[in-house]
Amino acid sequence: MKTQVVIKKSVIGWFNLYKKGKLIANLPPETMKELLPDFTGGYLTCCEMDLSLINKLPEVQ
Repeated sequence: MKTQVVIKKSVIGWFNLYKKGKLIANLPPETMKELLPDFTGGYLTCCEMDLSLINKLPEVQ
């Protein structure tokens, strides 16, 4: 099931993912590229994604 998330780039270049205003993950650029290959790395974006993909990442334990 896909869920709408907001992605904000942090000052150190990592990406914070928010669902309904709550932080759900903080990911490095390499991981974002794996999750969303077409992602251009803007400072603020919104997309629909399968959150089960995030839960499987070792960085989000």
